[in-house]
Amino acid sequence: MKWLLNLIACSAFGGTLDGETIARILEKHFRAFLLYDVEARVITAGRGMDSGLLQAGSLLKPFLALTHAGKEFPVATCDGRRCWRRQGHGRVNLDRALAFSCNQYFLGLAATIDAEQLRVLMRSYGVEVPLLDTAEARIGLGTAALVSPKQLISAYAEMFHRGRELPVWHGLLLAATSGTANRFQGKVLAKTGTAACSRDEGDGLVVIGFPVQRVRWAVLVREHRVPGSTVAGRLAKVLEL
Repeated sequence: MKWLLNLIACSAFGGTLDGETIARILEKHFRAFLLYDVEARVITAGRGMDSGLLQAGSLLKPFLALTHAGKEFPVATCDGRRCWRRQGHGRVNLDRALAFSCNQYFLGLAATIDAEQLRVLMRSYGVEVPLLDTAEARIGLGTAALVSPKQLISAYAEMFHRGRELPVWHGLLLAATSGTANRFQGKVLAKTGTAACSRDEGDGLVVIGFPVQRVRWAVLVREHRVPGSTVAGRLAKVLEL
């Protein structure tokens, strides 16, 4: 599978969109977004995320995996009993767990990592999080995982910048190939999430980085009352990726 993802990455979207064009598209279609220039390490455009904290939801999962880095990642069977997908995801490794945002896999991983370990890892990426005392909170379930959206997009930008050296890279590409952000057809790195929101059913979240070969742009988008996979589909459509 990884040879196929590497092939997709080598032939993926070449990054013809410039920052001003991306910003105009995002401003036209989304009420809450951030655009980050990975090379300059600066937010270049944004709306609706200037104040307050964000419920991170499943956007925490790659950081949980990075906390486990250096150890062997498990292979597990998701039967749906502890996952958002009732029929389960079947046999999953880290790549598939990230691609399909498998709760059951990451709950198992979170049980091996304490709150302080995750907090230290996220701090190394510039993100301050509260101590998340339960496995559920550490994978973004519930309302405890509050983060600064600006810190979060910056952390993802650093993750994208480091590229293939990180164990999450193939999973983020697989998410945009056949996973929860598959409308991008492997042209970006992606992670989706659906976070708790007191006002409605939930907030759909997506972070993408592109071009895949050498990421220049990172985008974070949030929408109310839809899952993250829907937001990813809308973003892929408007960016024509």
